[in-house]
Amino acid sequence: PSRERRTRPVCRASQLQWEAAMAAAAGLSDRHKDELHKAVVEYLESFGGTFADSAAAMRREAGIGSANCKGEGPRANLLARKWTVIARLQKQVTELEARLAEGGAGAGLARPTRKDFLPMRAPQHTLSGHRGAVLGLAFHPAHTLLATCGEDASVRVWDAETGTLVRSLRGHTAAVSAVAFDGSGDTLVSASHDASVRLWDARPAGSFTCRRTLTGHEHTVSGVAVFASRAASLDPSSAVQCVASASRDGTIRLWDLASGASKGVLHGHDGWVRRVAAPALAPGEAATPAALEVADVIVSCGADKTVRVWDTTSLTEAACLRGHSNVIESVALCGPQAAAAMRRSIASAAAASAAATGTASAPGAPGAAGAGFAGLYAVSGDRDCNVIVWDLGSRSALAELKGHTSWVRGVAFHPCGSLVLSVAEDHTLRVWDVARQSARHVVERCHEDFVTGLAAHPGMALMATAGLEGTARVWQCA
Repeated sequence: PSRERRTRPVCRASQLQWEAAMAAAAGLSDRHKDELHKAVVEYLESFGGTFADSAAAMRREAGIGSANCKGEGPRANLLARKWTVIARLQKQVTELEARLAEGGAGAGLARPTRKDFLPMRAPQHTLSGHRGAVLGLAFHPAHTLLATCGEDASVRVWDAETGTLVRSLRGHTAAVSAVAFDGSGDTLVSASHDASVRLWDARPAGSFTCRRTLTGHEHTVSGVAVFASRAASLDPSSAVQCVASASRDGTIRLWDLASGASKGVLHGHDGWVRRVAAPALAPGEAATPAALEVADVIVSCGADKTVRVWDTTSLTEAACLRGHSNVIESVALCGPQAAAAMRRSIASAAAASAAATGTASAPGAPGAAGAGFAGLYAVSGDRDCNVIVWDLGSRSALAELKGHTSWVRGVAFHPCGSLVLSVAEDHTLRVWDVARQSARHVVERCHEDFVTGLAAHPGMALMATAGLEGTARVWQCA
């Protein structure tokens, strides 16, 4: 460094030449070096005769001669424009570093004072870019990144806090129906109508490159989930990440996330398996004993009007839940922490009802804790406008939530655990109080067209919805 300071020239033209040489030494290709040299000349000549000698020296020493250095179209004033972009990016980096110092990722977001926060009436951002319907979306487990996918065969990654596009991912050859992040956020998984599943490197240095394509399904892959598996781990006290993919070929295939190796095929649904879901875990919950106890548990729904619970250790069906009268479009599974909150909410509502009526609450009511997946809850939505919450312990419906007037296309558990979210083709986003079996909050016309998907951030007050008109919307909550 001291040598660089001693030999660094002070003449403006020589300064620019020195910077170009340093850039070249950093590994610029010959084409990029030529573009940089011409951009420097263009910049100097843009001042008229002020830097005429410097421009002439740059032309001579860079071997440009009398070539035209004036850029056209997007390459006009290239050096000044690049410098403006760098300055703007540096300002954003400085602001983000300040936010992280104050409170970590998402520190720029308003923090609600209550756990049962509700979405605002108007979206914080409308994300446009897909050429066709948006079919699925998923939040990064720790950051404000939001992945969307759609009919245009693309996956797009956005910063949900700023509403800006981070990356557009291409590789699928047909509509992309679903996306999911793994528990660490290092891998983004996508499922497509081209019958494949792709694994994208979502690490900061990975640039969302496709690191593996999984094939084996014989028809459209319509759903995907990442789940923890102790069966696939060499250490029974820990779990490794696996992928479950649901298909129109009537099967659910299991894959090792790291190697892409097939871990088995689940058979049971009669027809199209629409969606598959793994326990939705709160931040920091994955390593807890309770989370490990429900490792290897997933749920699915299909055109056969059933919700099925699977033990991926033995590749067997653990339960088949019947109650819907039409095709089930969506399903979600809560984690142990959310299940505990649900039980508390149900017990509180039962106690309040008993006090109001002067009767004793029944012991062993739905919501009693159970071992393994028996202590969990699932929620599903169908084409008959119904949302059903299932108690996996009793293998029965805990609540039937009515209010939608068209197909229910997305369901999820609220991060607080005691509430359920749903979206439908009636353009609404609904927040349900399960214990009271009523809608606590409704966002009307959250999209201009049918609402096709829903996601809730596990650790931030953010929700997102997908629309048939080709947009995704981010909802700040309070």
